[in-house]
Amino acid sequence: MINIDWHKVGALVPAIVQEHGTNEVLMLAYMDKTALELSLKTGYMHYFSRTKNRIWKKGEESGNTQRIVSAKLDCDNDTLLFCVVQNGGVACHTGEKSCFFRDINLQNGELCETSNLEQVRQNSALNDNSTQTLVKYLNENSQDFHLNDKDKTQILVEHTNQRAGGVNANASVLDANEKSQEFHLNEDDKTEIFVKHVNEKSKEFRLDDSMKAKNVSEQSTKPKYSLLDELYHVILDRKLNSTPEKSYVASLFAKGENQILKKVAEEAGEFIMACKEASFMRELKEYLPIEKSQLADSKMKSERNEVVYEAADLCFHAMVALVLHGIHPDMIKQELARRFGMSGIDEKNSRNK
Repeated sequence: MINIDWHKVGALVPAIVQEHGTNEVLMLAYMDKTALELSLKTGYMHYFSRTKNRIWKKGEESGNTQRIVSAKLDCDNDTLLFCVVQNGGVACHTGEKSCFFRDINLQNGELCETSNLEQVRQNSALNDNSTQTLVKYLNENSQDFHLNDKDKTQILVEHTNQRAGGVNANASVLDANEKSQEFHLNEDDKTEIFVKHVNEKSKEFRLDDSMKAKNVSEQSTKPKYSLLDELYHVILDRKLNSTPEKSYVASLFAKGENQILKKVAEEAGEFIMACKEASFMRELKEYLPIEKSQLADSKMKSERNEVVYEAADLCFHAMVALVLHGIHPDMIKQELARRFGMSGIDEKNSRNK
């Protein structure tokens, strides 16, 4: 049994995650005891989300799962280090390969936004050392994973293209040629692997037949998250990384909680007024002559739209308040789910116990 001092770490142990083959740090997250047990049992990374207040499997929405290759515990029994295969090539919710993609200027302490697709390609360009490491690993572990020579070469081709930045016909052919001697492949084997790889990638990137063997310069790999989760992270990013001069959200945080709550109250009042206006128009229509009913219908539609607009404003500013208190919208959804099948009276009474 792993001897982690759970009391010392407050029931959450930090987990550093590195990419297998390159040792690049992909992310840092936290695990509780259950998340650690799930990770070791399934072979895929699970974490405890402090914002969502629940266990989650990495890639459960985006598909960018992390298969565990090795795990280590530090000398103080309070930090974990995992080496993983990052499926999809993306670890960060922003779509970047690593969560650590922003440099800090050591001269002035300011944050530098250095990441772009070209920079990522340059930093992770194919190098012989990492490829040789993968070749060695595949050869040593092929029996454990039931891999034949074709399987190993296909993995290498995908490794080459992932590091080169997309569907790269030349890289695929080059890699298959270079590795054919190591895996004893003939020309038919290499052609079959290459064609299969390109066809699979063409579906992923929606390429037609004429584009299958061409390089794709830029392809978005950003994971898909729910609207509320995306909005939460955008607001959080504005809070941490923007300025009041450039961002309305940052200006709210700069003014403090009272200003944020004042905006919530204002938007709630405007939402109430919009609802009352819509109700008034609906009642007024009953007393209007038929020839003016079309005009009334148009006005009713406009008032209903105002209700939608004001409801959106209210939800947005409520979300700002949630970010201020570190409460992820998933916690609201969990609370609403808890109330299903329970009467309003029983739910209220349960709070007083």
